[in-house]
Amino acid sequence: VVIPVRNGARTIAACVESVLAQDYPKDRYEVIVSDNDSTDGTGDILRAYPVTVVRETAEHSAAAARNCGIRAGHGELLAFIDADCIASVGWLRLGVAAFTEDGIGAVAGEVQAHAPRTIAERYAVFRRTLSQQYTLTESFKPYAQTCNVFYRRSVLDRIGLFDQSLVIVEDADLAWRMQDE
Repeated sequence: VVIPVRNGARTIAACVESVLAQDYPKDRYEVIVSDNDSTDGTGDILRAYPVTVVRETAEHSAAAARNCGIRAGHGELLAFIDADCIASVGWLRLGVAAFTEDGIGAVAGEVQAHAPRTIAERYAVFRRTLSQQYTLTESFKPYAQTCNVFYRRSVLDRIGLFDQSLVIVEDADLAWRMQDE
């Protein structure tokens, strides 16, 4: 499980706790938090948890943090969740179980937004901008958002990691490169 974070002191504990509380055998997964040069106490919070913390300080981007976490991991399947997300207790079990055939390179789970507080958050929920249902039915090319996606490491070995030159949509780029492969 790779969790990229930068200045996530407000949300990282709940995210890590949800990942550690999975109904999946504890000896079958590792949790890697890739700290992207946090300055808000995120690192202090992480010391309280049995997770591997790696640091990406050279470049501030979600892609760079994810790539750092990927390089530190050992599993054939890589599960990604964002630091401001909370995984349901069956998230890991269901994600892993979806790899029923060797030809499946990635799977995604739905993302449910927290109760919106601001007009921008309400608009994002209305537009379903965080909905995997929305992005996986994109007419150009479907893609999975990295706040809830699993990839085979062998796919990333073939197509490369997240493009660190992209400030946003690095998740779409990765999914599109996988489909073009």
